[in-house]
Amino acid sequence: MAGMTLLFTAFGLMSLLILIFWAIDPVYRLVALGATTGVLLFLAVVGTIWTLVKARRTTLLGATRKQLELDRAELEREP
Repeated sequence: MAGMTLLFTAFGLMSLLILIFWAIDPVYRLVALGATTGVLLFLAVVGTIWTLVKARRTTLLGATRKQLELDRAELEREP
């Protein structure tokens, strides 16, 4: 369901951008297209870097792994 929501949102935003570019005077249309492309690419790069940093900083189930190590040590220690 979330995938469909994101897909519809993407198509809606693309349609909105096309409508905005169509409403702009043809003389400035190329400048507006270039500026919008630059801003969107910049936001994509920033979002990618932020996601990579966040993914590397967090560990998946870190507390669970620590508890499993403690449990394993306890089981190996018992006679």
